Amino acid sequence: MTGVQTCALPILGKEFQAASIELIPWFVVAALLSSVRSYYYDLAFYLGQQTHVQMMIMAVAALLNIALNFWMIPVFGLLGAAAASVVAHIIAVGLSAILGRWAFRLPSVYGDVFRLLIAVLVMTVVLLLLPGSDGILTLILSTVLGGIVYLGCVMLFDLGGVRKIVVRFFAN
Repeated sequence: MTGVQTCALPILGKEFQAASIELIPWFVVAALLSSVRSYYYDLAFYLGQQTHVQMMIMAVAALLNIALNFWMIPVFGLLGAAAASVVAHIIAVGLSAILGRWAFRLPSVYGDVFRLLIAVLVMTVVLLLLPGSDGILTLILSTVLGGIVYLGCVMLFDLGGVRKIVVRFFAN
């Protein structure tokens, strides 16, 4: 096990550690997809007062997840259950994105998401260039430097209109 894995998994019993290393990335992707759907695309159904469509989408996703579980768990075990969940979430996001445009047209956020990903990429590159060592000082340096680089990119790209907020804050 690498340092990251041993550091992150002592809360699990030894019999669950190997499975969790394989499954956690799948759960992260499923949670990300679920969050994108519920915190962005599903807003169209609330604003357009069409929540019954949202309920139908969730019913389709749940039934698909159950069907995929019946097929994938016997073949792939726990990994099959996690993959079935990801597939069901992908379908739910797609349906919410397509049908949500009919209920209420939301503004596009793809440009902001792209700039956000660039900010994360720049921060990641800077952190990967740091010399690797263990210890609290390295952790503090990485955290502070990563935060400064990320916030600098956020200011540079003016994500969320943050420049105006910062200027207003320092003007007061």
